[in-house]
Amino acid sequence: MDIGLEGEGVADKRLSIVKTHFPERGGSVLFSAQKTILLLRSPLDCVISLFHMDCTGTHDCSIIESDFQTFRLQWEEWVENEITVWRDFHNYWMK
Repeated sequence: MDIGLEGEGVADKRLSIVKTHFPERGGSVLFSAQKTILLLRSPLDCVISLFHMDCTGTHDCSIIESDFQTFRLQWEEWVENEITVWRDFHNYWMK
């Protein structure tokens, strides 16, 4: 595998635990589960982190603080969209 960790994308009977972003992103491999343990980061941290990643195209760089003001309208639209993504994600798992 060129990108990712060894074993990433494996979701068969060899595994007891699978990391996923389901149902937001289905991933490349379908898997079935009988039980779920849901671990979450703070949505506030994640929304900011994802904005940095989308703006820089990397996992390890950040925009400068003043860019949040410079791109205020884009930031506000981003937050509004991400709120609906998180709402839908939580509603799915709470059911």
